[in-house]
Amino acid sequence: MKRIFGILLAALIVLGLVGCGNKTAQKHKKVVLHKLQNKVKPMHIGDKYVYAVDVMFVEPGKAQEVRGMQTLAIIGTVRTAQGVTAYVRQTELHEQTEAKAVRDKKVFKTRTAKTSEYMYQDATGTEFEYGGINEAGKEFFITEPKQGFFVFQPSPITVGTTFHQKSKDTGGGTTDMNFKVIGTETITTPAGEFECYKIESFGTNDGAEMKGMEWYAPQIGEDVRFAYSTRDKSGKHRSNTGLQLVNVMP
Repeated sequence: MKRIFGILLAALIVLGLVGCGNKTAQKHKKVVLHKLQNKVKPMHIGDKYVYAVDVMFVEPGKAQEVRGMQTLAIIGTVRTAQGVTAYVRQTELHEQTEAKAVRDKKVFKTRTAKTSEYMYQDATGTEFEYGGINEAGKEFFITEPKQGFFVFQPSPITVGTTFHQKSKDTGGGTTDMNFKVIGTETITTPAGEFECYKIESFGTNDGAEMKGMEWYAPQIGEDVRFAYSTRDKSGKHRSNTGLQLVNVMP
């Protein structure tokens, strides 16, 4: 993530110097501050968010690094089995996985994966998930809760807000996570400066014990930064994951 930030920062500096012609003018160039709001931004087709991803898997006797870029985009709508018109939020991941070391240099292999989620947003801004398409290209739907959806992101949101995600789906996925908004914090990323709600989480996802922290900006409708770790059933630490927003096009 630091390398990506450095490249973007260098590019901005060069553009600033070319455009202004002097360092004094460059000092007056301000990063846009995205002010905090408590209602989640309405979803629209064409919304797009790009993240830098860094993961470290810890296996017995070794560690394996995964890095890459992840894009979230609202690409259309679908009519679900529940009779709801939902947005299709596609996740596309381009990742490089550490394969082996050659002459003390890391070698990475590249892969691309796509998944989708069916999302609905009510008049309050609260987001619900109904199902989606997994990495194998197979469609799945929520079977628990019985109404066929769960609350993905509540709205309005404020410090002290808590919510619980517990679900099963036809693809075999299970989620049991608890979330609590513990404060606010201003976060600066290559995408800009964002006033965020800081949300801690803990629980299990597809059998893995998870604990995380996210910096969520309702004014853009997505996380600005996200970090979590996982442990296996024996309690052994298995992975650390970090995401940081580098571009937003809502």
